[in-house]
Amino acid sequence: MSPSSNTTATSGLISSLRRLCHHILAPVSGNPVFFIAVTLMSAAIPWMFAITQGAKILWLMLFATVQGTALSYLLCLLVSLMRNRVVRLVAKTMILIILSLLTLAEAGAITMTGQPLTSDSVNLLLETNSRETSGFFSQYLSAKAVVTMIAFCIAIIAVSLISPLIISKLKQNRGGQNLLRWIAIIILSVTVFAGAVRIITLLRPLGFNDYRQLLEWAAQDPGNPVLVRVNQLKFSDPLSKWSYICKELSLQRRNLSTWEETQQKLLTMPVNTDNARDFNIIIIIGESFIRAHSSLYGYYLPTSPRLAEEYSRGNLAVFTDMLSPANFTTTSMRNFLNLNDLSSGEDWAEGAYFPLVVKMAGWKVFHFDNQTISRTTDAGISQMLYSPINLSHTYDGGADSVFDYDGDFTAHIEQTLRPHEIPGKKMVTYHLWGQHFAAADRFPGTPRFTVADITIDKPWLNKDKRQEIADYDSATYYNDSVVGAIIDYWRDTPAIVIYFSDHGEDCWDLAPVEARNRPMPEDKEWLDRQYRVPFFIWMSDDFRRDYPEIEQRIILSTDRPGMLDNLGQAVIGLAGISAPCYREERDITSPAYIQRPRVTAEGYRFD
Repeated sequence: MSPSSNTTATSGLISSLRRLCHHILAPVSGNPVFFIAVTLMSAAIPWMFAITQGAKILWLMLFATVQGTALSYLLCLLVSLMRNRVVRLVAKTMILIILSLLTLAEAGAITMTGQPLTSDSVNLLLETNSRETSGFFSQYLSAKAVVTMIAFCIAIIAVSLISPLIISKLKQNRGGQNLLRWIAIIILSVTVFAGAVRIITLLRPLGFNDYRQLLEWAAQDPGNPVLVRVNQLKFSDPLSKWSYICKELSLQRRNLSTWEETQQKLLTMPVNTDNARDFNIIIIIGESFIRAHSSLYGYYLPTSPRLAEEYSRGNLAVFTDMLSPANFTTTSMRNFLNLNDLSSGEDWAEGAYFPLVVKMAGWKVFHFDNQTISRTTDAGISQMLYSPINLSHTYDGGADSVFDYDGDFTAHIEQTLRPHEIPGKKMVTYHLWGQHFAAADRFPGTPRFTVADITIDKPWLNKDKRQEIADYDSATYYNDSVVGAIIDYWRDTPAIVIYFSDHGEDCWDLAPVEARNRPMPEDKEWLDRQYRVPFFIWMSDDFRRDYPEIEQRIILSTDRPGMLDNLGQAVIGLAGISAPCYREERDITSPAYIQRPRVTAEGYRFD
């Protein structure tokens, strides 16, 4: 090939690359202020949060920035394809107005509450009246919050206007113009590609038709709990974040609507109380209790002394093989408070709410919850607990406050609400904070256990991890005292107290992982830690005297494999209630109980 041919080929290649550069940069160079403004507003959430809260969330800031750049480039490309100048101007104006309002709302949420907007925030907004809204702003809208929001808006506007001028100045330097263009091309291409991949990944929930599937997907992380998907979405670009929020709210509404229809049908169901018994039923729902950390199940530290004392007296039946239906609270509670059976493929929304069945049989029903007290508390389990049908037909009372510590919560119930003094037989549910992460926040005063008490030897354990184990054990010890106090409150009545945890947990002494954010269903030990839960039934002396046959029925059932999705069947059976929704073969305390393969809400098989 001749030198002239080589020169021609090189010139052609350079010319093609220049045209490619021009096409790639055209949407941005034609809309520079729009591009920068959209990018900044799309990536604003983690930056605002880091600045105002002092949080170290560099990965979330990076993710939001590349996603914001990709979204901004896509919008610039779309408006560039609009040939009519007026249409293009209207489109850009509408996009900027929408993003400005969303950014302002996020800035307000972060400066006033310390957290970005979530589906819970949206639900709260939808269910808040004008008086409550006024009260919220009077409490949280301070001068500092207003100044901070204004400062963010000014910063975004200033950067959007100044940046194109700086770039224009740099382009006037002919020597550096080509270098600047190539640097811009490389950075833009990599960033847009990476951002587009992330947005596509985060839009996956749009294809989900099951709320449980959405929760499982959102709870996963790449090995870093800070980067759990639900957290990534909370600090994400507007497209990914609001697509997820809308999908979550849609699936919640769909499942809840089906559930409410099921309960309306339940109200027309005949309930036979001819053989119903006369005793109080107390249900205590623990939180994140690792069964292996209870001294009643062989743990080497005395974490459960109160329950151990009741066991030695013969008042406590300890079940040896009980599973939770899920390893997250909302999914777990939806399945053990309704009479669906997961091994039969039944959905929680199609199951009867067993507290309503008990209510229809003549018990007075109370739900005391230290995590949620109304539908405005969260977008998850509270929507079912405090649904209109429950408030109208199920509950005779509930908690009016939540407390940092469960001991203060139960003391408030005993001293102020006093369910013990209300005439008639009662079913009372206590939902505690238990050992929920972070365990160090779950007990008051001096920890019962210290790093020196953690003698287990694992290669990954250091002082900090041993401290977390000690905190968890101290929280377990405190939880034991809370459960003991509830037992004491009902001790002088004919009563049973059923205690269990909504799910298990991971802790550093058991494996080199912590918390529940990364599913490992192929690992049997992981399944045991997450789903195998403590389960006890305490019986008062009066109950044992009046119902010795039921006491024996409970004791004989302690070694049977069971799952909490059939908790309601056991409660109805022990209470002597006869109803079409009661299935004796699913009642673990019944002689007719049939053990079937246990399947979790996520589809994990144990048997």
